[in-house]
Amino acid sequence: MSGAGQAQAMRRELGQRLQELRLAAGLSQQQVARRAGYTRSAVSNAEAGGYARRRFWELCDELFGTGDMLARGYDEIGHRSAATSRSRAAESERDAGVPGLELLRVAGDAGSAAGALAVYQRLGWSAKQHEGGLTLVTGTVIDALEVPRAAGLLAARWWVFTGGAADEVRGLPALPRPEQAMAVVDAGDSLFFLARAAGPWDGGGVPAGARVPGSGLAAVRWHGLGSQIPAPPSPAGAGQPAAWAHLPRGRLRLAPAIGLLDLLAKAAAAAGPGGGRLAFPGGVLVVPVPGLRHPPLA
Repeated sequence: MSGAGQAQAMRRELGQRLQELRLAAGLSQQQVARRAGYTRSAVSNAEAGGYARRRFWELCDELFGTGDMLARGYDEIGHRSAATSRSRAAESERDAGVPGLELLRVAGDAGSAAGALAVYQRLGWSAKQHEGGLTLVTGTVIDALEVPRAAGLLAARWWVFTGGAADEVRGLPALPRPEQAMAVVDAGDSLFFLARAAGPWDGGGVPAGARVPGSGLAAVRWHGLGSQIPAPPSPAGAGQPAAWAHLPRGRLRLAPAIGLLDLLAKAAAAAGPGGGRLAFPGGVLVVPVPGLRHPPLA
């Protein structure tokens, strides 16, 4: 349970103690409120685990002859909340001091495979350096979902547009905010979206990254179980180096693979095998018209 959850549980427990004392004394909430100088709703709120000032608990101690038992319970909740705040502040400080993502961008731009490898290792990602360049190994910390370039660009723009909120109109799933979770490798014809490692296959299942033969559909390829993907700044095919199409700001919190798969599958279906066309449900086909210039508005 989180620190905030523990503090809330402690408030409910303290409220339950108050209720037990009141019932044992044969008093109504209105009678306790009148004797303590508070409203009945304040007593009801405190018994339900809501917030009440320390003075309220001191007066209840006096009313029920419990010494400082209730007031000490209030103090313990305060200590728990303070400890949670300190922990969050320390985490933010650590996040601010983690140079991983910025170093990753710099290493990728500078073309230093050795430097990028060191950063991947610092992030806890499994990476390998070989004659063909640098690869990320999936299946332990990260998985990767690969889609054709058109589908990947559409998915990334949908994600940025929604801000990670579920979009019922487009049928898009809820995801973490893109500035926290969207890490995308541009490998020319394909885009690789990194996700938390959680593949649906075990060692005897469908091999990760398997293509759908002869389907004519834009497949989403799930890389896990040790499958390797191009890692910036390594070659990605046709002499083009892999690069980061998107990296979050601050600490990276990768999205769950299943939710991300839902987004990418919808984007792949919309982009389809038709090149520059987008096909949407209901027979709506969006086709770009290159070179068309509109006159300026008067």
